[in-house]
Amino acid sequence: MTQVYIEDIKDGIKNTVFLILEKLENSSGSLLKSSNRVYIKPNGIDFKPHCYTSPDVLKAVVEYFIEKDAEVYVMENSTQSNATRIVFEINGYKEVCKS
Repeated sequence: MTQVYIEDIKDGIKNTVFLILEKLENSSGSLLKSSNRVYIKPNGIDFKPHCYTSPDVLKAVVEYFIEKDAEVYVMENSTQSNATRIVFEINGYKEVCKS
């Protein structure tokens, strides 16, 4: 059965993302496989408002796995005649990946 977690972000996005991922690991076991690689596919199909996952949320997810010594990859295939590298530049994902 699919699990859904809803949390208030009153303690900040990073803390909330970490809390949700920890709950998921506590109920399902480690999210890391033996390869120690994590492939993150955010919703980044466009750079228009509400068409992409917040870069703050993406950054928190990346940081969560980096703290677990994972090798993290962020991937997307933008649509609507947009080049992914341009979407990443405009929506803030490029800066998240660089940091």
